[in-house]
Amino acid sequence: YDVNTFAGDDTFTFKLQVQSKSGVGWATVHTTPAISVANRYELLVYPGVGAAAGDIEATLSYPLPRTWRVAAEYGLVGGVADLITFGVYACLIN
Repeated sequence: YDVNTFAGDDTFTFKLQVQSKSGVGWATVHTTPAISVANRYELLVYPGVGAAAGDIEATLSYPLPRTWRVAAEYGLVGGVADLITFGVYACLIN
């Protein structure tokens, strides 16, 4: 996750979610801590991956299914939305 602009007191989290086996809902398999500053946050998801090191903030030893998504959840503080711009990138190994 690359948070480019962060202005104000609000926070938000990214959630890695996988589609349920029934295809109806979503299950959260990882949630970042509350983010409140512009920075790059990297999550490495791979079966058997070890502990986070270097630029990697967190790891998840989990095989991603075919259908997954990243959801951003906004934590509004003070009733006024602040400007946040971010990008989400994925590098998949086949």
